[in-house]
Amino acid sequence: MTVIWVIVGVAVLAILAHIVVARRAAGHEEHPHHEAAATDYVNVLVSAVYLLLIAFIIVVLWQRQEDINADVRAEASDLSQLTWIAHRLPGADHAMLHTAVEDYTTAVLAHEWPANTAADTAPAWQASQNAISHLATTFSLDEQTTLRDQAIALVADVQQNRADRLAKSAQGLPGPLLATFAIVSAATVLLPYLLRPRIRAHSVIGLTVSVGLVVASAWLVLDLLRPYDGLLAVSPEPLRNVLTQLSIVS
Repeated sequence: MTVIWVIVGVAVLAILAHIVVARRAAGHEEHPHHEAAATDYVNVLVSAVYLLLIAFIIVVLWQRQEDINADVRAEASDLSQLTWIAHRLPGADHAMLHTAVEDYTTAVLAHEWPANTAADTAPAWQASQNAISHLATTFSLDEQTTLRDQAIALVADVQQNRADRLAKSAQGLPGPLLATFAIVSAATVLLPYLLRPRIRAHSVIGLTVSVGLVVASAWLVLDLLRPYDGLLAVSPEPLRNVLTQLSIVS
């Protein structure tokens, strides 16, 4: 957060410096080159602050997106292993674990896409807890005991991956950082027009490109803020593949 406030302070100081320079230049028309130099300096400084800020935000949000994708893939991998363990268990145990995997996967896709903050009361959590409660009973057959131990470990891993996914999904950007991004974006777009009311012909292309980059960056940030929606959304395909496997081995 200290870095954020430093960036805000730099931007504010740059704007104040421009105001002072502009007022002095207004009373000294004999120095147009000084005014142009000060204007260019402010524009370059604001653009540099904007680039640093947008790079920081995109890296943070992109890493969160990748982490959520990794958690979903880990959940799906554990659920696939549970599917094959269920296939090796006899009778009621097979039916129970098969149903638990199906209930969990369906609940995640139906109620946690996008993810919510429910942890211990959500249908997915209840399905995993029911599986653990059933598998924790004592059996005399060594093979079944080994398979049950493996299944319990996998279910616990599924619960941990789910908790990580929910925690990361709830992590957005702090309000002050979003406000700073909005202010600096607006300053990057508007300052060239405010500081140079008479836009020269050769600068129109540069200003157009600058506005386009700001708009594209804003779209990317907004898209990454919604990890389960948009063009770069977290893929539900690993979990859908689990449901496909369940239908094959049932």
